[in-house]
Amino acid sequence: MIQKREEHLNIFRHIKEHGTGDEFSPEVQPNPTNAPPGSNRKIEILIKRLESGEDLWNAADRDDFEGLIAPIKPRKR
Repeated sequence: MIQKREEHLNIFRHIKEHGTGDEFSPEVQPNPTNAPPGSNRKIEILIKRLESGEDLWNAADRDDFEGLIAPIKPRKR
């Protein structure tokens, strides 16, 4: 007999069941990420955390740009 995997409760299911997200408490603490704040990678990670019922933030997530190198586009003269 195959058992259906229980999905984690996420904010969307909570609102559907209770009509509000006021008392939602994530069941799962996420692994920290080294993705820079505001980057496409960080946004993807936050979306996956939200959908899977994890807390959005981990205290060990990268919160700065220290040591990162950004490309610089030269100006046209």
